[in-house]
Amino acid sequence: MSFQLLSARSKALSSNYPEVKTPEDEAWEGSPFDWFRKKPSATKGRIGRDLALCLLDAAGFSASRKGVELEVNGITIRVKTSLIWGAGEFMFEQFRDTDFDFALCLGCVIKLAK
Repeated sequence: MSFQLLSARSKALSSNYPEVKTPEDEAWEGSPFDWFRKKPSATKGRIGRDLALCLLDAAGFSASRKGVELEVNGITIRVKTSLIWGAGEFMFEQFRDTDFDFALCLGCVIKLAK
């Protein structure tokens, strides 16, 4: 079979298998953080570092990337990002025994409270 044939058949079949939204998908709908919720963990880490750089810059710090960490005035910061879990808790995982001075834990919520 050719790639073109399989691609066309796949596209035709897709209407028979509509996207099913889970309650979690629906809860995150409209959140400014939903777009990266299903990204791979390494990508989430990069996004978390980008968000942390934005926060540090807004607070008047001059931060830069240092591998998978950030550096501010010679201080190494490990950034960990967590989306809120079903129980309403944040889980910051995969802290490794590396050389960093501080951890910045960035928790992202479903929607802002009104």
